[in-house]
Amino acid sequence: MAVIKRGNVWQVQVRVGKDPSTGKWVRRAATCSTMAEAKRVERKLLVEAEQLRARWVEPASITLSDYLVQWKAEKDAELRISTQANYNFMITKYIVPKLGHVPLRDLSPTRIQQWINGMNACIAAESARAVLQSALKDAVVKGLIPDNPVNRTKPRPRPKTKRKSVEIADAQCLFTVTDQYSIGPLVRFLYYTGLRIGEALGLKWDDVSWDPPGVVVRRQLTRGEHGRLYVQDDPKTEAGRREVPLVPQAVAALKAQQQKIEADKKRSGAAWRDENWIFPCRHGSMWNPVNIRYRFRLCRAAVGLTDAVPHALRHSTASLLLGAGVEPAIAAKIMGHKSLAVFYTTYADLLKPAAQEAARQLSTFLDKAEPAAWSAAQGRAQQAMSANVSAKSRRRGGKP
Repeated sequence: MAVIKRGNVWQVQVRVGKDPSTGKWVRRAATCSTMAEAKRVERKLLVEAEQLRARWVEPASITLSDYLVQWKAEKDAELRISTQANYNFMITKYIVPKLGHVPLRDLSPTRIQQWINGMNACIAAESARAVLQSALKDAVVKGLIPDNPVNRTKPRPRPKTKRKSVEIADAQCLFTVTDQYSIGPLVRFLYYTGLRIGEALGLKWDDVSWDPPGVVVRRQLTRGEHGRLYVQDDPKTEAGRREVPLVPQAVAALKAQQQKIEADKKRSGAAWRDENWIFPCRHGSMWNPVNIRYRFRLCRAAVGLTDAVPHALRHSTASLLLGAGVEPAIAAKIMGHKSLAVFYTTYADLLKPAAQEAARQLSTFLDKAEPAAWSAAQGRAQQAMSANVSAKSRRRGGKP
């Protein structure tokens, strides 16, 4: 760094660091008219140089594949089991086959953008990009690369899909069919509570309150690598741990499930495993969500709901709550959303009828209020005009 006088001006020079591609020093410079100004600029450039110098690092020569192995081993400690499985799938299926051989120092935004654009599935491209972005963010923190090239790429535009709900008439038909596949009580319970499948399968009878009727969501069933089932004792968000009130239809579903369990106990005999799950498989142990989704597909095809998925039952609950006039803030709490903004974003299409009703109510109010307000405003305006005319008349000596 230096402050040098050149003629009538003062020049400030500060070394930032070496360019990793050329090995040459990179400098920042400024020209000032006075010595005092030059000193102030020098102090400012020194602060900026310290921040920039931390980013001038020699990019690592290890390949992305080797780095991801190290990164994943460290990252697993802070990830949920389901997230670990998703990260592993994205790394082994999408990232390593195309980019694993590339050294970290050769990862450029152009190369990564080509990789993103080359993926057929938009959702997979979005998830894989997010995993790579997270991994390279930690690489920057460790000083392995100067910046994150994923930040300078664009995600694939995700096609907009409208969430569909199951109407009450269709739901009754669906219940009739699901009873034949032993998932009837579960499907009814999901429809009338809005719980996620993992949350419902994680319920035990100790979580049920009969008076007043409700259930406490405190754990959920999740799938890890290779389809292994795990019980996650803490919900994904703090809002996920909640107490959900039960309508009579949901209570009836629990009663029907009790009868089903008694029948399964007799049928299984010594093979029955009493683990206290509300919705176990036929032998009493945890029920794999994959089997439930398979049976649901068979049932929806029988009633013509080809586009419905199990998660549509949760969307249906939100539709029922809003249709019944429940406040969105209360509905969001029942559904387990972490904020009202998430609820509005997720169920924006369901809020349109409520917005239209609000507009009608506002129109009715204005129709009643505007005539009286208009009459009063005209009276005040007439008084103001009369007072103005009188004031002008006095200023002119009483002449109009």
